[in-house]
Amino acid sequence: AGFADSLSNSMSSEYGYALGGLVRLKQGTNWYLRSGLEYARWNDRFDKVLLSDTTVTLDQQDVVGQNIRTVRHYNTMSMLSIPVQVGVFKDIKRFRFGVDAGVSYAFVLGQSGRILAVDESISEYSQSDKRFSNFFTFRVAPNIGWKLNERIILDASGMLSYQDHGTNSLNSLRSSTVAFVPTIGLTFNY
Repeated sequence: AGFADSLSNSMSSEYGYALGGLVRLKQGTNWYLRSGLEYARWNDRFDKVLLSDTTVTLDQQDVVGQNIRTVRHYNTMSMLSIPVQVGVFKDIKRFRFGVDAGVSYAFVLGQSGRILAVDESISEYSQSDKRFSNFFTFRVAPNIGWKLNERIILDASGMLSYQDHGTNSLNSLRSSTVAFVPTIGLTFNY
């Protein structure tokens, strides 16, 4: 528990980005199925202060001192996801209110960074020595749209997702993440 707390305290989230395209297949009056491709880049920051005792000789006398090493590193991961979502919507005049729920599978394309290892040392990771492997995401996304005309809708949504990454070989801890991805885009109705 102490190591997990130390690791958690050394990690902080940073802004990333996502872009992609989805195709919506309308099912019935107010239901639809969405799928497509999404590219995303996640960023986080690793901050750790390492203290160690040392002995320094001053005027032929040994003095106990302390080494202080501060590590600040920005970690990155890029991925390509294939989402499958079911949604429902309701039109009220020019507004469209809806919610999507579903899953996606993410292929990790690249990653690099630093993380705390079990022995409290700092380990570097990369695509060959992974922190993240491919993973499933569970997601929900409330959305609102403004009908510019009968064929084009300006959409805004806020996707909330949960990912379980399992146990990694770098520190033998099971990890999970939560992401919030606000999006804006255009929907073309045909």
